[in-house]
Amino acid sequence: MKVADDLHGCHSNSEAVIPLSSSARINEVQTTNEDVEFGKRRFHRCLVVTARARAFLYHQVRLLVGVLKAVGTGNLTVPDVERILNAKTVAAASPMAPACGLYLGKVKYDLPSS
Repeated sequence: MKVADDLHGCHSNSEAVIPLSSSARINEVQTTNEDVEFGKRRFHRCLVVTARARAFLYHQVRLLVGVLKAVGTGNLTVPDVERILNAKTVAAASPMAPACGLYLGKVKYDLPSS
């Protein structure tokens, strides 16, 4: 997915998305379209976005998903995404994805072996 590739390595230093450290950047973005089983309904078609980083990404994943959704629905184009990334401000981005429907799948720590 071209847009997901463009978002690889993106981060924001704006006041609305404050990295807790200089390493608070998205190191990898993967998107897959898969059938996911939820409760009584057997399967739902879901876009699964996997973002990997070395630090806490305050609002960055919700912004990322909001941009991906806007591109998928035709509200943004690839040049729009490039403009957003170059602006380096949250005000330039599309609306943030709501928290409902998004969930944290896994936290992995790379701890030094002793």
